[in-house]
Amino acid sequence: MAAMICASPAGAGDPTAKKAGYHIEHFRIRPSLSITQKYDDNVFTTARHTRSDWITLAAPSIKIDSTWAEHSLQFDAGAESATYWEYDGEDSLDYWAGGEGRYHVGDNTDLFAGLGARYEHEGRDAPDSVMGQLEPTTYRIFNADAGIRTRYRNIGLRMGGTYEELDFDNAPAVSGRIFNDDRDRVLVGAGARASYDLDEQQQVFLQLRYDERDYDLRRDQLGFERSSEGYRAALGLMQGWDNNRLEAYVGIISQNYEDNRFDDVRKLDFGGRLTLVLAGDNRITMRLQRSLDETTEPGSPGYINTSISGRLEHRSSPRLTPYLNLGYSDYDFLETGRTDKTYSAGAGLKYFVTRNTHIVLGASHRSRDSNDKGRTVGSNDFDQTSVFLNLIARLYPLR
Repeated sequence: MAAMICASPAGAGDPTAKKAGYHIEHFRIRPSLSITQKYDDNVFTTARHTRSDWITLAAPSIKIDSTWAEHSLQFDAGAESATYWEYDGEDSLDYWAGGEGRYHVGDNTDLFAGLGARYEHEGRDAPDSVMGQLEPTTYRIFNADAGIRTRYRNIGLRMGGTYEELDFDNAPAVSGRIFNDDRDRVLVGAGARASYDLDEQQQVFLQLRYDERDYDLRRDQLGFERSSEGYRAALGLMQGWDNNRLEAYVGIISQNYEDNRFDDVRKLDFGGRLTLVLAGDNRITMRLQRSLDETTEPGSPGYINTSISGRLEHRSSPRLTPYLNLGYSDYDFLETGRTDKTYSAGAGLKYFVTRNTHIVLGASHRSRDSNDKGRTVGSNDFDQTSVFLNLIARLYPLR
């Protein structure tokens, strides 16, 4: 479910205890900085005539949270700049800020709410990326959520609502500009999750969500009405044993569109997360998820994104942790026959230079195999390999 139904359990831990960070009155402050040097052999994710470049990324961030005994406030803000050594038209600056709070009413009941704003750019490999675009598409996101969480004995209930507004900028192209105003939209949701603890390690849950997607323009530039409403319903299980944890659910995705040329969507929904802590300081994490995402692909109301990813970590020493990532995503563009399949793999070494600073040396490869349905020029396929060195510094004292 969305963030609207998530909140920290009341009274969890001891928030008054001294934790890592700078402490001022009843708040602690934790600034951080990440700097990455990266080589990308296919900057524009094209099938042919690839272009390579070096990229420098810098990402400062700060987190501020309260240390009150019952209630809590949290704030975070940050930015990430990407500087291309040759293709400076790809330079970007993303930034964000947000906050959330929890008010403990009593009797195992919390009220919670959050606000956030982001300015981001869209990657060249985005499903709606257009050939001939000279610069990445930029957009703004504003989001808010609020809800309540309560518990009675072994029964838990969470309810809430979300609001998200997306505003896309037009982008320069080889001929004229790419019109993105027909992608601007408001997403409104309301949901609930009821859970029942079978024992200390096992829980069953039922989650429901209403979903409304309202586009600013009634019709896009090709005349399609993309506003819609729908729901998600799923039944799931959470299971823990030792330090391991499994969460899995199955249900239905349903969406009805204003444009009568689009069929109503009825699809199987499923997902899950698995964490395994094995002997020899090995940790495996896996995630399976499915979603119905928006698109402006001509003739398609949206695409079903089904993805699975996994990560293996082995802590070979207190300072050194090698890792391996694998991933697969399937993009099924409804009613058009277009399908994109994306494969990814990565490996690296994480090494703590000091308690506050670590570096990550790694490499990754991604490839997309598309049937190119609906394309009149070129191919949607690409292969992309990158290597990087990342320095992450926590700029605050550790306790």
